[in-house]
Amino acid sequence: MLGRTALIINVAAWGTLSAAQEIAVPSGHLVTVLDTRIVTGAQGETLHLRVLMPQIDRQGDAVSYDEVAGDFAALCDGLGIPVIDKAGVDPDAITVTLLSAEAPFGQTTPGITKFSESFGVEAGRCIWEAL
Repeated sequence: MLGRTALIINVAAWGTLSAAQEIAVPSGHLVTVLDTRIVTGAQGETLHLRVLMPQIDRQGDAVSYDEVAGDFAALCDGLGIPVIDKAGVDPDAITVTLLSAEAPFGQTTPGITKFSESFGVEAGRCIWEAL
């Protein structure tokens, strides 16, 4: 990862969630946080919140992006903001990524569906930004 540094934040350690806890999101699905990390790059600091949602797997009856679009802001406000508050960090952005299966961070993973949205942070709230 040339030019980037990462600080991995254990969400459970900050008291936000217990390990492998399922979370209900507005779409009605259950998700599990895979990991969170602060990455510093050319655009500043970004909190990456990666969430497992097997229902988006393109095999079979997959859930579409439109069906889960409202989940991104809920996860950003409900998990991302508390994580940065408890960690005492002030990132320039929060990126929420839904994954159909576990995958290494920052690597291309054929066969795994990923949906992502990026948010700015203003006054303790997530503000959607076009990717």
